[in-house]
Amino acid sequence: MDVLARTGDVPLYEWGRRVRRRYRPALGGDSAQHTWKRFFLSRKETAALAVLIAAELGLNSTPISEMPVPETLPGTAEAGMPVYRLRLEKRRRAGHRGRFESRNLTDSGADSSGRIISEALERPRTRGLCWRYSVRTSTGCWSGTRPPSTRDRPTAGPSGSPLKRIRKTVNVLHRREPGQNTQDTHDSVYVLPEPQVQQAAVPVIADGALDAVAAAHRTVFAARLTEKSGAGERETATAGCADYEHSPFGPPGQSCAASFLLCTACPNARVTPAHHPRLAHLHQALGTLRGVVEPAVWDADWADAHARLTDLRDRVGKPVWDAALASVSGTDRDVIDQLLHGDYDL
Repeated sequence: MDVLARTGDVPLYEWGRRVRRRYRPALGGDSAQHTWKRFFLSRKETAALAVLIAAELGLNSTPISEMPVPETLPGTAEAGMPVYRLRLEKRRRAGHRGRFESRNLTDSGADSSGRIISEALERPRTRGLCWRYSVRTSTGCWSGTRPPSTRDRPTAGPSGSPLKRIRKTVNVLHRREPGQNTQDTHDSVYVLPEPQVQQAAVPVIADGALDAVAAAHRTVFAARLTEKSGAGERETATAGCADYEHSPFGPPGQSCAASFLLCTACPNARVTPAHHPRLAHLHQALGTLRGVVEPAVWDADWADAHARLTDLRDRVGKPVWDAALASVSGTDRDVIDQLLHGDYDL
């Protein structure tokens, strides 16, 4: 066993792959299962284990291939729940100290991340993963062990290392969090170039764009500016209404039940210079209200109305707006006060 652990094979005759006769009874045979497979994996088995570790832990090929044997924290194995400390190196990180990190994994059952480490540690070695290889020469067969590199892969299957693709899939599509990377690197290098992420992002971006358009519409003054009221218009607390029974905020044919704050967002509303003082006072009152309510309440209840009145102010110009503020009447103040206190709500 000592020779096997040091050289990757048991003592053989120099003229072929035959176990020396004196060791056969102790080994129970001379097949691979009785000799080097007692301690070491084959190349295909090592590649398969590396794939499992990449899929489970989200590590890339270099830390996997260079990882020393994980340490078992004292007392955890005796308690029936071993905790393994993985020592990892990230070569592309700047600075010596930033290149090294450790990660603890607990084997708490078959579905835990630490179980794969328990399975991998069945064979003793100095590297977390290594495989046995042999070179046949004219003088005999020389054996040894080595850890996998990024070039190592099973002899069957697609060309190239699968670990990079597997790690990217795991971290981007399944774990959805960085693995040995900063959040910026995870987003820019892994997430954004990923075709599946780009495809999945199309409807999300489209919905976001529609939401942005809808939000912009909510903050744009939509009422019509006129010089005087038209025939048949009804007065509201904030504007005139040209079509009270066909509101965009309710079923057609029914009386509008929307808040009077929404009149500035309604194409049926008509705003004349006579409405300017009341609306200017409402704009001022909403600005004052912003400093005394919670930000979330302001955003939900008052922000859009304030933005629409700001848009109106910019349209009519500062001189007209200042003049409107100077001519606010007691009735205007009372109406706006009742509006903000909800007295007009149904």
